[in-house]
Amino acid sequence: MTKPLRSIHLRAWSLLALLVPAGILSAYLAVPQKSASQLLQHEHTTALPVLAGNVERNDYTVSLRCSAEKNQYQLQWTGHATNTIPSLLIYRLRGTEAEIIGRTGPAGSYFFPLEKDSLNTYCFTLYDIIHRQVTDTIKFNR
Repeated sequence: MTKPLRSIHLRAWSLLALLVPAGILSAYLAVPQKSASQLLQHEHTTALPVLAGNVERNDYTVSLRCSAEKNQYQLQWTGHATNTIPSLLIYRLRGTEAEIIGRTGPAGSYFFPLEKDSLNTYCFTLYDIIHRQVTDTIKFNR
């Protein structure tokens, strides 16, 4: 290798020695942050004191709860240990409209705040995400 080629070779490798780590660092910084998998449930929720309605099934229990003044309502979904449905979406039905309330897991208690209904009719549909089918419809009349 001649002297001019060695000089070009040295400059090229020196430039690569700076650009490769800078490229690796910029690629690392360009990776988006991991999104947290969250349920549509408020953290540290406790049950409201008055049980307004209760529906028991083999795999789960759904309860409608309210405050003593009956100005706050809450849906409580409790999955039993023998639950065979791994994940459900809960929709609130209002006429022809369906509003998503939240998502549940296989076991445990989940609490979802509800807006007060002027007709005191609370109707919910449970949708199985995996099998893409409605599993149950629950109606509470107050």
